[in-house]
Amino acid sequence: MSNDNTKLSRNDSTVAVVNGVQVREGVLAVPGELKLHFGGALESVSIAWRLAGPAGAPVVVAMGGISASRRVWLPDEPRGGWWHEVVGPGLALDTERYFVVCSNVIGGCQGSTGPASAHPDDGRPYGSRFPVVTVRDMVRVQRALADHLGVAPSLVAR
Repeated sequence: MSNDNTKLSRNDSTVAVVNGVQVREGVLAVPGELKLHFGGALESVSIAWRLAGPAGAPVVVAMGGISASRRVWLPDEPRGGWWHEVVGPGLALDTERYFVVCSNVIGGCQGSTGPASAHPDDGRPYGSRFPVVTVRDMVRVQRALADHLGVAPSLVAR
């Protein structure tokens, strides 16, 4: 897999440019059904993501928890993101040196498919009907995102 992170779909939008660093975010509809590790399946899965950094730089994947947002670095908002002390120009995960990618995990509450998503049978939120997902399931979806973005992680921050 290429480390050329310029392969973005037309649906991706620039959120901000800070010190020449592009910040983008989007939601990827993962093609096909996701068969789950403990049985069952999700007919359609979406994964919300945000990235920042220069094209061709080493890729850092910032892993968030179930409730953490993909907005690991928010130069365009006062609170600055949930890792604002670590991610950004001149910080440990320097967005002038690294291409930082963060996504919401499936089963969470921040934009990826989860209990608040519409159930395909009736269009109502899954709620307690949402199936059990494992870290293995989450990683498979994140791998689909990496393939979509055309990136191979160089570093993983968690």
